[in-house]
Amino acid sequence: MAESITYSSQGLKGGKTFFRVQITYTNGEDDEETTIQFPTALGKYLWSLVSFHMVRTDGTAATWAPRLGDTAGFAADSGSEKVSYDSAAVGTAINDYWASPGVPCYLGTDYKLYFVPAFNTGTDNDATVELIFVLE
Repeated sequence: MAESITYSSQGLKGGKTFFRVQITYTNGEDDEETTIQFPTALGKYLWSLVSFHMVRTDGTAATWAPRLGDTAGFAADSGSEKVSYDSAAVGTAINDYWASPGVPCYLGTDYKLYFVPAFNTGTDNDATVELIFVLE
């Protein structure tokens, strides 16, 4: 399993601060969880998800059910889950946008969220993910 995560600088547009997260999975596993570290210098805990894009590029998984939560090891359908998708064929790219204010995501004092691609099987799944958040 290998994962690469890239954070873009917090850009300003229309007076709002944006934060872009790009994750690349190489040989992603079915139980993999990625920690997303938000900028601590801003001292802000409330961000909203405004865009989510995910494409599978290779691997043996037939389906995925990606989700985003605010606690490490969070369970599907728990109070810690902020965004979730029903199981779908990995050949179907996800490309969702939400109008302002987006999906509210309150961060704990550690300034982290957790992303789970939730491939249904395998240890050879490759995918790219992009999440864009706006500071509320």
